[in-house]
Amino acid sequence: MSLYKDIETWISHDPRRVNPPNYGDLYPITKEVILARMMAMLPEKILKGKKVLDLGCGIPYNELWCVYNSVLYYHGVEVQKRIAEIGNDLVLNHNKVFYDSVENFLEQADLTQYDIIIAQSVLGNTNIREILNKLFSSKALLIVE
Repeated sequence: MSLYKDIETWISHDPRRVNPPNYGDLYPITKEVILARMMAMLPEKILKGKKVLDLGCGIPYNELWCVYNSVLYYHGVEVQKRIAEIGNDLVLNHNKVFYDSVENFLEQADLTQYDIIIAQSVLGNTNIREILNKLFSSKALLIVE
């Protein structure tokens, strides 16, 4: 598996790759930025053999990094239907991307099945108190952006 090549392939499916003028300067969708972000947020030493939940996964680049670093499995949650469908088509093996709201997923999910929970771009949500209560009541390592 070539991580750089896989990231490039996934970028071709990312609708954010075509941003309005000046927006791309704030958060460019490049393999270098994506890899640096994953390396900073998800150090290799915490991933091996873990079960990962990624809330607000979008195009699930974190799944590539997780697979590359030998997680047991990865589940992503995405509220935008088209992005969730693309993500589910891209993820490898038995990994999944669920189309659902974070609140609904957390209400129904058994969080004890996850060792690591990533919360990216979901804390601007109107129900932040309930989301945080659920996350903090889990025994998982929380990675919040």
